[in-house]
Amino acid sequence: MTASIASNGTTTPVITFAVTTSMKTASGTVSIPVTVDGKSFTRVFSYSIVFKGATGDKGDSGAAGKGVKSTAIAYQVSSSGTTTPTGTWSSSIPAVAAGQYLWTRTIITYTDNTTSTMYSVGRMGTNGTNGNAGNGVSSTAITYQASTSGITAPTGTWSSSIPTVAAGSYLWTRTIISYTNGTSSTIYSVGKMGNTGAQGVPGESINGKMLYKDPEFKLGWNGVNKYSNSVADVKAKLVVERIAKPSDAPTQSGSFLSH
Repeated sequence: MTASIASNGTTTPVITFAVTTSMKTASGTVSIPVTVDGKSFTRVFSYSIVFKGATGDKGDSGAAGKGVKSTAIAYQVSSSGTTTPTGTWSSSIPAVAAGQYLWTRTIITYTDNTTSTMYSVGRMGTNGTNGNAGNGVSSTAITYQASTSGITAPTGTWSSSIPTVAAGSYLWTRTIISYTNGTSSTIYSVGKMGNTGAQGVPGESINGKMLYKDPEFKLGWNGVNKYSNSVADVKAKLVVERIAKPSDAPTQSGSFLSH
């Protein structure tokens, strides 16, 4: 091994070591001249080298690995959730009472015929406390009342039958619901009785236009007052005039044509 130094005499010297493959000495020393503040002296550095050894002999084969050969799962009920039960294990899940524990045992058999056993446990919940009694509808009572207001519920007497409601007034409906726990609730609904509409224009007859659209003279005289054909060459005299309606006349008008 040889050594060389660059930038000697400065604060940043660089030392380089040179090694060849022919080097066989595992340890030794190297002398390096060092210059500090213009003064030269030799420092001796020790070294050691680790050589790669020869490839060793092949080791013995390891033991054969083992896999899972089978599993067997069984169940048992117990009153304890911490101590494994010692009774008879069953391949089917048994009935578990509330508050009891269901243990599960799993036996694993490996290919080398060794086994391992695992346990797990779960608790069957207990019944909760009874809930409050349900609140159902025991009866309903529906009554009616007429009012001039459609906003404020009336305070008068309510009736089980629907009263007569004047045009423009309101019919209120009150429903009282009684529940099985003795409480009740009241619901109101309201509807308005429509006003009478204006008289419409008389229509036409089915088979053609009528001479007058007001045959019952509800809207006026229809231009009819009195008609007479009393001329000298007429053999039968005809007089038509508008008179008060007789009591047996089939019309709603107050007048009647007489001839």
